[in-house]
Amino acid sequence: MNNLRRSILCLLLAATLLAFQHCSQDTSDEAVARRYCGSCHLFPEPSLLPKQTWDKGVLPAMMPLLGLINDRNNPYGSLSMDEIMYLESAHYFPDQPVLSEEEWEQIKSFYQQNAPDSLPQPEGRQPILDLESRFDFKPITGLTRLPSTTLVKYFPAEKRIVTGFQDGTVLMLDDQFQRRDSLRFASAVSDVVRTGDDWYFSEMGRLNPSDIFKGAVWSFNGDLTGKTQLIGTLNRPAEIQWADITGDRNPELILCEFGHQLGSFSWFGKEGKDRHTLINVPGARTAKVTDLDGDGLQDLVVLFAQGNECVRWFRNEGGGNFSQNELLRFPSVHGSSYLELVDMNNDGHDDIIIANGDNADYSVVFKPWHGVTIYLNDGRQHFTQAWFYPMNGASKTLTRDFDGDGDPDIAAMSFFPDLQRVPEESFLYFENRGNLRFDVYGSPKTAAGRWLVMDAADVNADGKEDLLLGSCVTAMRLAGTEIYAREWVEGNVSVLGLFGR
Repeated sequence: MNNLRRSILCLLLAATLLAFQHCSQDTSDEAVARRYCGSCHLFPEPSLLPKQTWDKGVLPAMMPLLGLINDRNNPYGSLSMDEIMYLESAHYFPDQPVLSEEEWEQIKSFYQQNAPDSLPQPEGRQPILDLESRFDFKPITGLTRLPSTTLVKYFPAEKRIVTGFQDGTVLMLDDQFQRRDSLRFASAVSDVVRTGDDWYFSEMGRLNPSDIFKGAVWSFNGDLTGKTQLIGTLNRPAEIQWADITGDRNPELILCEFGHQLGSFSWFGKEGKDRHTLINVPGARTAKVTDLDGDGLQDLVVLFAQGNECVRWFRNEGGGNFSQNELLRFPSVHGSSYLELVDMNNDGHDDIIIANGDNADYSVVFKPWHGVTIYLNDGRQHFTQAWFYPMNGASKTLTRDFDGDGDPDIAAMSFFPDLQRVPEESFLYFENRGNLRFDVYGSPKTAAGRWLVMDAADVNADGKEDLLLGSCVTAMRLAGTEIYAREWVEGNVSVLGLFGR
């Protein structure tokens, strides 16, 4: 459903609610809050955030989405003309209020009266064991003037580490971290894949939140010459991959356009032509190609991390057609950041691992419910939370058999760690002990960077999985990062290698 149709339906729904509100028996503050705050995403309970964060951050940001626009909260005030044009053409913000002033005051009252003054410290933390007993550290410094890494990915066949930076520079390093090739883009590169003899890069257009539609997918031949724009006018593409999802034995390009207020998830036919948009919503972060229901067709499981945060299953119906199902749904303040599909209990079914810790929008406080969660699959695509570990700012997991004992371990990084209390949680390693029990490893040395990207591969070809973490220190939104800012800048660690012992 495109944004225009969604906006019209939301307005019709709101009009219906207004017409019948006087006939409703339940006009309590809570009922009104649930009616409006749960209409487009999972209802956020007041307990999720402190009073002040609701009052000063989230509720003011919600007002334009309900048509409550004034001089103080004009959503177009700081936007470029390009962004305004795209948002207005999509009718993103309602032209008229969808609720009365009295109802809005009821919503504010509900959150102010029921939210806590502050959030508690997270429960369930374990003693952190020494990460250096499991990995050797190798910091890579001086790749750019400041550490601003937006991409790190290893290609074993070519023995190349591809690193990208916020200014659009891309450096190709060998497995000894020596520079071999370089490329230049107009903006930051978010992803790179290799198919056949060609390289494909996704350029974001703008790293920071925006809707300017200046992203692109570029192709290069094997020796990195012959640059061609495959697709243009994209809204902050976050991930690309090639996979045969139509069964025609030719791979299709699968594209996550994260965007900001707008966005989409699509696939493209041969050579990036013939776009098929599966959904027009923002926040498509990562897509996993898998035959989830075992019918022989490749499905798509996608994490959406903006607005209506959820995991959607695009079930392959054949012939390039897909149906939609929501596997998991989260409150809009959940901070969803990454998704993996891994069989964690060895029952033959893909389980879901979610990292949630995005902390850069309207509720910049440490949250005890940020962390890494395992949702087990009952074999019928119903997923239930079975394990959670608190981790402030958890932004990505990579699950591999790092210790070589035959079961999956979890590597997790954080872009918003609590550096004052737990500097080790910049990166945590969960070593699997069976039955969803894990030993937790960390080190204060991992606070040498602010990790935005991560890849896992056997870089030194010793038969053990290694990790590459990329640091981007250009955004410092949380209190506590200031004490590390000088170290990040002076140390200039662009990539940290963790080599398995």
